Amino acid sequence: MTTQRLGRGAGLVTLVLLGLTGCAVLNPPPPHTSQPTPIQPPSLAKPPADKPSPVPAVPVQTAPEPSPVKPVAPVPVHAFVLKPPLNALVEQANAQSRAGQLEAAAATLDRAVRIDPKNTLLWIELARLRLLEADPVQAQALARKAMALSRQDPQAQKDAKDVLDAALKYTLP
Repeated sequence: MTTQRLGRGAGLVTLVLLGLTGCAVLNPPPPHTSQPTPIQPPSLAKPPADKPSPVPAVPVQTAPEPSPVKPVAPVPVHAFVLKPPLNALVEQANAQSRAGQLEAAAATLDRAVRIDPKNTLLWIELARLRLLEADPVQAQALARKAMALSRQDPQAQKDAKDVLDAALKYTLP
């Protein structure tokens, strides 16, 4: 039985191969009748002035000048946007600060920073609070952190720089 299957398989393969080769024989390539024309280098001599040039002159088109592109101002990452829970914490810290509870206000702002550590406003508020606590070194560090986070927000950069300048003046004799 295996020889019969092999015989059928071999016969089938032979039939397929004959069919494929038959297609190639039935459709021979067209005969090549023309000889390739050799490429001659262009003449360096100018054509006579009385004869027109064999190649018609085509006007050269240049690309139109691109319109000047106005630079787009960068979009601030965190432009003083506080989510409601953070806003409540900042308001609570401000109330604690006004009441003279500076340690409690610092703890409240620390909590807000843990919730959203990339929010520049929180770092600026914490730096201001450290100035109120008479800790200019910590205020400078926090203001610098705020400046680093607010590279794309000019207003936040200005506010952080103002706090940094105040902290620097505080430490100067």
